[in-house]
Amino acid sequence: MAEHSPNLLIPAEFYFQATCDIPFDEGIDAAIKKGQHPEFASPLPELTFLPGEEASPLSVRMAWNSRGIGLQIEVTGKKQPARPQTISEPATGEHFEFFIDTRDMKTVHRASRFCHQFVVIPPALRLKRDQPAAAVEIDLPGVNEKTDLASPDELPTVSSRSKAGYQISCWIPGSVLEGFDPENVPSLGFYYRLHDEEFGTLQFGVGEKFPVSHDPSLWPSVRLVQ
Repeated sequence: MAEHSPNLLIPAEFYFQATCDIPFDEGIDAAIKKGQHPEFASPLPELTFLPGEEASPLSVRMAWNSRGIGLQIEVTGKKQPARPQTISEPATGEHFEFFIDTRDMKTVHRASRFCHQFVVIPPALRLKRDQPAAAVEIDLPGVNEKTDLASPDELPTVSSRSKAGYQISCWIPGSVLEGFDPENVPSLGFYYRLHDEEFGTLQFGVGEKFPVSHDPSLWPSVRLVQ
């Protein structure tokens, strides 16, 4: 998405509240648990305003079923391999992070127990050995009502890499998402950021000028449709 008014005092992303649909897929979790990349539908819209008509190197796809949420991340156009840290320090190197609010309350400006933050480290070559991607849940700042964090073992992840980038598919079970209830609350607050040494930070909506890590009302909405 290109920005045509670079002199705006308020970033262009802030002028609209994005809502998009994500499709139902009954078999998405089974494929990931078998070590396969599922066939996702079309990607989420680009909400990062890039200079000119530059295409984003990041594509993010989502799907859901009654058991949880599937996510696929694809990064292309890299000129050097990804440089992530290990699962013990997931947010200190290149990584993809995303936030989910299972209540999608746009009138609440502080994260609650229904809000979760996950970090995905990309696949890499470490000490001449393949390091596969991994997902981990981390503490979300400002949440008073703490819940148990999901372990990496609870977040199945499939990854592949090439000279130009990588692809990651991961499964987030509803059992680790406090308040996940698609039948009665068919909408989630959702936000992501890619931290990449070559491309900088790419996000799903407003950027670091706003308190997106603490305020779920700033996260776009995704509707769980069948």
